[in-house]
Amino acid sequence: MKNTNDKIIEMINNNKSANEIAKAVNLSNKQLFYRLNLLKSKGYEFIKKYYYNGDIVYTINKNLNDPINNKGANIFSKLNDNEFNAIFISDLHLGNKKDRIDLLKVIYEYCAKENINIIINAGDFIDGLIGNSDKKFFDIESQINYAIKNHPFDNNILNFLCLGNHDYDSYEKSGQDLSKALNARRHDIIPIGYGAGSLKIKNEEIIVIHPGTKTLNNNYDYRYKLVLSGHHHTMKFLTGYNNCIQIQIPSLSDLLFRDYNLMAGVVRAKITFNNGFFETGLFTNLLIEKTKIHTGAELQSYMLQGKNPNATKSIFYIDKRDDNIKKNTQSDTNQKYNFTEKSNVDNSKVKRISRIEKFNSKYRK
Repeated sequence: MKNTNDKIIEMINNNKSANEIAKAVNLSNKQLFYRLNLLKSKGYEFIKKYYYNGDIVYTINKNLNDPINNKGANIFSKLNDNEFNAIFISDLHLGNKKDRIDLLKVIYEYCAKENINIIINAGDFIDGLIGNSDKKFFDIESQINYAIKNHPFDNNILNFLCLGNHDYDSYEKSGQDLSKALNARRHDIIPIGYGAGSLKIKNEEIIVIHPGTKTLNNNYDYRYKLVLSGHHHTMKFLTGYNNCIQIQIPSLSDLLFRDYNLMAGVVRAKITFNNGFFETGLFTNLLIEKTKIHTGAELQSYMLQGKNPNATKSIFYIDKRDDNIKKNTQSDTNQKYNFTEKSNVDNSKVKRISRIEKFNSKYRK
């Protein structure tokens, strides 16, 4: 009779997902993950593939010249999956007295309710050793243990993490690599690099950066990309630079300095695809008040610019905050969110004007 480890290896070779394996061998996903770590001590090396529905599929790495790369990840989806839903978060600063794990749990409950399986984190996962005030722990090991133990977990949610300057400074000062600690102890939180990382989805790429990190220098081509940025602790939509859409992700903590807004938040993304390329994007700032989630500013974007010669970029910014939330954040939305355009026009009703039509109207009157 086969023992549990033999069954796990057999199912891996048969391309079964982590959820399927755990159910078949009567283990929790965490127990399965620890089993795989034990198998590594016997010489196995596993490569992980991440799927849009929150599944992980392991394969046994049999190529000695193919090292596992933490500089990015692929998110696989079915050919007919033409919509991508995700939550963008940043700057948790776990281990600081102003961290808000309670709000992080609210977001996980929201994801489960809304059937969202992907969270993308733009950095500063732990508070690190920068500064001396408001820390729960003054050593990295305690911060890492606290973060790994208290960060929410869901079998069907994957969290892709670009590590920030607080995470990297901790590595420099202590020699403890948060990326390796997460790889060893949390299969659902996937590091994609220090300072910058990329997520490839179909024919597209989302670039995640954390300014202020020494390792930020990279060779990414930002043109026509969706760029997510942490570090600023504020919500901004920035467009025009290298024809990319850049979203600064607010902090999901009480470290909301500079008085840009007074509520922690995240960004919900709903992106549609056309022939494997981003077509439309709807990005909504969700403001969190205890257990309540309020809708804040919103960006609607036509994203085929650069992939289709007949496509133009149409972007509209709409402030959907209710009056009560406006009083508790900022009244001057255009100034505080750096909106370059503002419209209440329904983006779905906007007539698309091709570049050819623009040229004819300008030069062939």
